[in-house]
Amino acid sequence: MSDIDWQQGIDWNERIAQVSVRLAKNGLLYKAEESSRLIDKLCTGNPLSRYELLQSLGLIEARDKAIFEIDSFAANGCELAGACEQTIIGFFKSEALGERVFLAAHDVVKQNASFAKEVLVTAVDKKLHDFVTSVLCNVTMALQGVGGGSVWSPGIGGWYIDDPSEYVVSPGFRAAWVAARAVNA
Repeated sequence: MSDIDWQQGIDWNERIAQVSVRLAKNGLLYKAEESSRLIDKLCTGNPLSRYELLQSLGLIEARDKAIFEIDSFAANGCELAGACEQTIIGFFKSEALGERVFLAAHDVVKQNASFAKEVLVTAVDKKLHDFVTSVLCNVTMALQGVGGGSVWSPGIGGWYIDDPSEYVVSPGFRAAWVAARAVNA
């Protein structure tokens, strides 16, 4: 990856404002602050794989805790209902996406009386990947408009590339995002 200037006359500050509006409007899908934290991690300046991104947000750890807690309750013969269910949900409310991670695993358990840990991991990982994809799509739509098809490369105004298995954010977007977040902090 060369260190070329990808800005080339792009008003990144205006684009960041559009991103903030889009994330706020789509708060029903994922809270704007959760989405902003994900973008913060992408803007650290280091290329990140999807797994590293999820790990840096604490979501892999939350997934593992959810599966451990559910497995522990199941091993002790506790039905995932009533007090047990509320205890587990309470355990995850303190984490940004922890409750969402738990609920993804919980859905699998409610649908299957017997379940394998691999089934839980797959279900939760799908939710986590859906979260990343949703945030990336919302930012891309804010920057490129709806219905653009593929993501533009940073060379023509796009904000990130998947190179080939790591996200690399345009330096112009990164600088404007970090500055906007510092002002709003």
